[in-house]
Amino acid sequence: MTRNLTDATIMLNTLVAKDKSDSASIDSKIDYLSHLKISGLKGKHIGIVP
Repeated sequence: MTRNLTDATIMLNTLVAKDKSDSASIDSKIDYLSHLKISGLKGKHIGIVP
C-alpha cells in the first residue's frame, strides 16, 4: 500500500480523520506524523515474507 514508513503514517492520518459526510464517524486527536522519527526503524523490515 505504501513504499515507506512516512507514506504509511500519512495514510494512517487520513484514515483516522473525520468523514464530514458520515455523522457516525469521530475525529482522532492524534497526529501520527508528529510521532515519526527519521531513523526510528532504520534497518528494520516490516511485512517481509520469505
